[in-house]
Formats: sequence, structure tokens, C-alpha cells
Amino acid sequence: MAVIGTNCALCGLPVQHDHLVPGTSWIYRGSRPSHEPGGTLSFTPEHAWLEDAVGLRRGGNGPGRLRGRVEDGYLSDRDSGHRGSVVDSEEYVPFHEACWRAMGAPELASDAAAGDGIFQNALLETYHGQLFELPQLVADGKGWMLLDPDGSSPDARRSRERIDDLVAAARRAVPIGTRVAPSVEAMLRSGRSWTTSVSFDDEDRRTGIVRFRQMPWPFAPTGEWVFDLRAYASLVCFIKDYDGDEVGLPSPDVLDLLERFERRMKDAVEEGEVAVLVATCIRRGQAEYYVYARDEQATVARIDALAERDAPKPGDFDNSPDPEWRIFFEDVDPRRHR
Repeated sequence: MAVIGTNCALCGLPVQHDHLVPGTSWIYRGSRPSHEPGGTLSFTPEHAWLEDAVGLRRGGNGPGRLRGRVEDGYLSDRDSGHRGSVVDSEEYVPFHEACWRAMGAPELASDAAAGDGIFQNALLETYHGQLFELPQLVADGKGWMLLDPDGSSPDARRSRERIDDLVAAARRAVPIGTRVAPSVEAMLRSGRSWTTSVSFDDEDRRTGIVRFRQMPWPFAPTGEWVFDLRAYASLVCFIKDYDGDEVGLPSPDVLDLLERFERRMKDAVEEGEVAVLVATCIRRGQAEYYVYARDEQATVARIDALAERDAPKPGDFDNSPDPEWRIFFEDVDPRRHR
């Protein structure tokens, strides 16, 4: 029987570790063949918060809220014993209890701060699979995310800050399911459109990371515009080289620099809706950041002003007019190549 992994609807981290070999101290096996149980991911008291879950009812019958432990897609309430499905959040929306408290302990799923489509949450989608790719998260230097956000260590405080940042971003975003007007500006204001695609080679090694906005195809079958992009007609592509490993991916320290720059650049170019970051591709020894701009010169100036511009190596621009966003839709968007 396949094991179903469940991730927190706010922070994106797993809410269970029930698919371990019984009696071991490991947190996760992981879903890739190379991630079988090993002694590098010991489950300690600082990680216990990951299995304390809250489910808020979204559909079906049953209590409005469950609190307990998730096992293979079901959350069992520790008091009533009621068992509800959290698979794809169809019956109950799952959260870590710590994340639920951070958002004010809402009683209704509609009042919760969900991370779907939020940029910060998409950073964690790099590690989503049938089971969470927890060994890869640790290998990428992000093990601090797993520490109890109520702890007192510097990394625990960092974990808390990440959750608080996600709550704030989710509160700013439109509610999940909101119909967004067909414009770039409305998409920017919605706060929800991001996801991540990861590629692997025949040896099951991760070879590329593409984080992108799930943009609708802008043309009707008749060729008419249904999502007008022409106000953002200039493609500003910023490229940073790095020293990759044998499959062309960066070291954990360099990946951290590239993602930090990505966050800073997104904030800088999207202020005042001057431009929009639509994708970041990290692969083959290069990080490519794709931005569509109203004002190419102003957008370039904002990127040039960033302190992280030339870390780990100096970057350069490869800009071009692209009023129909053909480069994004035909060359960058992973959905076109599946």
C-alpha cells in the first residue's frame, strides 16, 4: 500500500512521520529511492512539533476542528477519537498546531491563513513529493526550518520568523478560490500564483529547479487576448553564473545566496507594479531570473541597486522586447514541456 504524505497548508513542512520503520528514531524515509532510512535525520524533542496537527473542517460531516496526529492521510482527534481525511484538504485542512496558533487559532478553515500559491510557500515546494523530501531539505542547509518555532535557539527563532512571515503574506493575499481579473496587476495584487517544478535525471538526481507563476495562456482559440500582457512588454532577464556540482546545481551556501537574491529582486521590481518576476530557473551552472517590465530602464536600475547583485558571481542582463511573453510561455514555463 502506498504511503501518503501530508504537508501543512501554511508552512509547507510535513505534519507526520508515520511511515518510518517502527521503532527507529528517523523522521522520514523520503519518497526517492536514494532517501531510504538513515541515521542522519534523528527525531529529537526539537522536532516533535512537526507531528502535532490541527485539522479545520472544509467539507463533509464531523467536528469543526480536530487536534492530534496525522497517519497516512488521516488525522485522529486525541480527545474524541474522530478520524478525518486530510488528503488534498478535501475534508479537513491540515496545519501544524504551532502554525495554527501563529495565525490566531481560527475555528474555521475559511478564516485560516493558507499558503497556497504564496511565493514563500513555493520555496518549500522544491521538496514536495509523494512524501516530503526531507533529506534534501537538510542537505540544502535548511534544517533550521524543522526546529520548534517556540524554541529559544537562534535557529528556532528563525523558524518562528519564517512562519510569521508566511502568515502575514497569506493574510495579504486574496482568499483561496477568489476569481482574479485577467490582468497582470490583478495577479500581482492577488498574492497567489507561485509554484515550483523540480527535474531529475535517469539516476534520480535533482538537476534543476524552476519556480514560476502559473500564468494563464493569454490567447483565446480565435487568437484574441483574454489576458492582456502588453503593458509589460519588455523581458528583463538577469543571469548569474555559479560553480555547479556534477549535475550543474549549486552548493547549499550558493543556493541560499541565489534564493535570497530572488526574494530581494522580486520585492524590488514589483514595488509600484513597475515589473513582475515570473520565473527563476536554477540549473546547468546558471540562475536565470525572468522579469517582465513596464519600464525596462527603471527595472534594470532596481536590480543593479541590490546589494546581492553580484553574489556569488557578477550577473548580467539579456533583455529583449517580448510583448506576448513568448519566451516565458514557450521556453521557460515547465507546463509546456510535460
